[in-house]
Amino acid sequence: MCVWLLALCSGQEDDRSPGFLRPTDRSRVPAGQFSIIARTAGAAQLWVDEREVAASQPTPQVLSATVTLTPGPHELKLTTAGRQFIVHVVAGDRAREEYRPFRVHPPAAGCTNCHKVAGPSWNLAKDNVSDLCAACHDLTKFPLVHQHAVAVLQECQMCHQPHGSTAEKHLKFNKATACKLCHG
Repeated sequence: MCVWLLALCSGQEDDRSPGFLRPTDRSRVPAGQFSIIARTAGAAQLWVDEREVAASQPTPQVLSATVTLTPGPHELKLTTAGRQFIVHVVAGDRAREEYRPFRVHPPAAGCTNCHKVAGPSWNLAKDNVSDLCAACHDLTKFPLVHQHAVAVLQECQMCHQPHGSTAEKHLKFNKATACKLCHG
């Protein structure tokens, strides 16, 4: 845990472990077409309600599929490197209240808005995350809501989910938890 916290505070969190990037577990999503993105450990398969779906692997570590979800509950399953990852979602307006609405972070709707793909490489389109975020967000307003200058927290994804989430402002943690990660 301490190594993870040090890596997180230095902006080098290993966010490359397999699992779903979009959607998150216990999410409410719109009925109809929905884009699923998962990080893999090489070859992978994706299932929706126990049926394998056609998915593309634009790079060796990413699996993507657009599926049509009928109103009601669904189970999404990713298998990669002998492991399974399961996410439960409910599609439609009359979804279960305990499932929170999933919102895609607008630039994440198109992967190439933030990533450049060159063969097997899936790198960021800018040199660092804060430059990438500054393309849409006014970082001069950063000190109004954060206690640190932009330079201290240059890796925005330390606290925010760039692909979308159920949390307000796509936060990974509440403020108290986020502060304690680095300040104990």
